[in-house]
Amino acid sequence: MRSTRQIRHHALSLTDYLAALVISVISLVILVNTMDMGFTRAEGFYFRAAEQYQRWFDELGDNWDAGQIEESFTQENIDRHWSENPEHPVLMKTLFGLSWHAFSQVDNDERDSPDAAIEEALLSPSTAMRLPTAVFSAVLIGLLFLFVVEAFGTRLGAVFACVSLLFMPRYFFHSHLACFDAPMSAMWFVVVYAYWKSLHSRLWVWLAGIAFGVALITKLNAFFIPFVLLAHWFFGGLRDFSVSEAHAAKGEIGVKRSGPIDMARRVMGRIAGFRVRIPAIPSAFVSMLLLGPLIFYLGWPRHWFDTYNRIVWYFARHLEHEHYYVNYFGEALIRPPFPVAFPFVMTLITVPAITLAASAYGSGLTLRQWFRQLRQSDAERDNRATGVLITLNILIPILIIARPSTPVFGGTKHWMQAMPFMCAMAGVGVSSAFEGLWERTEGSRAKLLRMGGAALFVGLLSIPTVHATLSVHPHGTAYYNELIGGVRGAADSDQMRQYWGYACRDVLSFLNENAPPNSTIYPHNALGEAMRYYREDGLLREDIRDSWNPSSADYLFFFHQRAFLSSTGAPPSLFDIWRAAQTDAPVAVATVEGVPVCSLYQRRH
Repeated sequence: MRSTRQIRHHALSLTDYLAALVISVISLVILVNTMDMGFTRAEGFYFRAAEQYQRWFDELGDNWDAGQIEESFTQENIDRHWSENPEHPVLMKTLFGLSWHAFSQVDNDERDSPDAAIEEALLSPSTAMRLPTAVFSAVLIGLLFLFVVEAFGTRLGAVFACVSLLFMPRYFFHSHLACFDAPMSAMWFVVVYAYWKSLHSRLWVWLAGIAFGVALITKLNAFFIPFVLLAHWFFGGLRDFSVSEAHAAKGEIGVKRSGPIDMARRVMGRIAGFRVRIPAIPSAFVSMLLLGPLIFYLGWPRHWFDTYNRIVWYFARHLEHEHYYVNYFGEALIRPPFPVAFPFVMTLITVPAITLAASAYGSGLTLRQWFRQLRQSDAERDNRATGVLITLNILIPILIIARPSTPVFGGTKHWMQAMPFMCAMAGVGVSSAFEGLWERTEGSRAKLLRMGGAALFVGLLSIPTVHATLSVHPHGTAYYNELIGGVRGAADSDQMRQYWGYACRDVLSFLNENAPPNSTIYPHNALGEAMRYYREDGLLREDIRDSWNPSSADYLFFFHQRAFLSSTGAPPSLFDIWRAAQTDAPVAVATVEGVPVCSLYQRRH
């Protein structure tokens, strides 16, 4: 098997760019046409914030027409519109609002009824809100293709990487939501890809800085990216570190570059009496340092005023973040310290087994080659240490969550930034396996036959991942892989199968068909904003209203989570729901492979 072949970077062709575009478009079409999961609690908050931000743009247009545009930029106006949901950056919520306004809103004088408005609009309100996330995810899939082709010269591996990421069940789920985790994964990848290209291109130096700034206004995770890149600079340049006595000729100290960093190194060497040599400092570090904070400030209107205090509040909010209930093999994780193994085990049982195996194999190949290159000449080695860069981007997002004090709620979404890189390694592994098998079978050198064999190989290996997503959709957070026995095995192991109150969408049709006029529903863990959007999308009858008193509601949701079985606070426990409904028999149940995720109760009168 060609496991020892050198990593050779491949110049991208027009065909590669066109293929990436086609892959992105196909991915977007798939995502937009599979938006049938319910609305999560977080989406409810972001829907409201997005609408509020959009009102600022509407008012900006009015002020422009009135010749008083400065009114939009007063602190009073900024605070009125941009203070909703201040604990998260505004980029995605702004895009949600712009998309919602552009694709789902019909002028009042053009609509005869809510249903007519939905028919006239290009997209439903919720799909329009979710569209930016789908676009970010689709672009990521295309960029992943380009990166694997450029870094490893394998289109076969690139296609497998794309399929593995797009149809990774939990990633597929998050790629639809009007939330920040999938866009943050995309922006993390963009920054790393731009940094990698900047090592050989001055243009990409500045693009890396811009990408980092955009990432900072996407989600908090972006602040960890520089630590990953610093680790890459250190480990990727290990052979370039050296310390020797300072008797060398003038000008030999350090790398052959001039600048403040080299001057400081020379001064240190002269004072301490030794000569220090370190790897060249990537120029992208400078552009990220300059452009990142600038874009972070300019791109978040709330920080234009009382800047210091509001940015300090932002970081303090996350450093002191509350902890939500997580059920982990029957153990209630409520407060730290949390198990260090948590993100590693969850990755092991929630990523399709074929992706795990291929990624481990690909990582082994690239790291083995890196160790060999430490003893090779500069001309023979990958001076960008690509394998090291990818491996660090797999490990560090997981290690961040492995800290015992880091919140672990939300399943695997907080380290999803590792998944594109894991899939890249899976592509490398599958490509190497195919090359080895093709050679061992003395495969034909005919190009078309070889392409057919490659397509068949990738297709067969992709079946488990695609089937995994199809089997659990639209309940992606319920997915567990073969290593734990799937959804049923996870239920037997007392693992969480859902979060955030989105599974009720599956029982709305029962309500629409059976609820008497003007009935009331107790939403349980679903948010009021989510219920509003079910009505705006035409998924729930307008006359069915919310009731936040379970004892007086005609119907009641219950979301099957361990935290709600015997809780004493809000939302009520299962026994409280039974007591309020005066029955323990649900009238409708949403299930995933026979495992209940949401039950609907009708109160006996």
